[in-house]
Amino acid sequence: LENGFDFGAGVRLNTPVDPYVKASYRHNFIFRGDTLLRFRETPFWRDSRGWGATTQISLDHLATDRVLLRWNNIGTVAQDTEALDWGTDVSLYQSLQRRRAISYTLLLRGETGADVAIQNYGMETRYRQNIFRKWLFLDMSASLTWPREFLEEGRKINPGVGIGLEMYFGPLPYAELRRPRTG
Repeated sequence: LENGFDFGAGVRLNTPVDPYVKASYRHNFIFRGDTLLRFRETPFWRDSRGWGATTQISLDHLATDRVLLRWNNIGTVAQDTEALDWGTDVSLYQSLQRRRAISYTLLLRGETGADVAIQNYGMETRYRQNIFRKWLFLDMSASLTWPREFLEEGRKINPGVGIGLEMYFGPLPYAELRRPRTG
């Protein structure tokens, strides 16, 4: 939850390659012990998009010691669009026993000034479980969305499934990472 700046540069490995540079400023506002407002501003340059900036504002509320509610909002303006690309979602995160968790998300995505203002809406559920080591997680997801980009097309259901591995990089002592998992 540190406030401050980050800087980065890299290349997205697409065809053609897509180099970028970015800087981020983040600030967190803590209200009482159970509510947090997070603000992040990221100006960037990307070869495929030109100059732009992304603003992200999230409101987290710890409803119980095992349930977190999050309202996340994001907006991007860049040279490759004439308007604001935006998204908002509401998520409920539930901590389960033995380093497992599940989340439920409702989402909206759109672009101001576009023929279709709301270009996608839907829902997603995600299950995450620790496997083999304390720093390795299995992530599985399922989603239903209804995208639409053009006025002449109708919305059709777009089901999705995903599976992935996630590694934790953080301030855990080496001994904690190597200790076998119990319970």
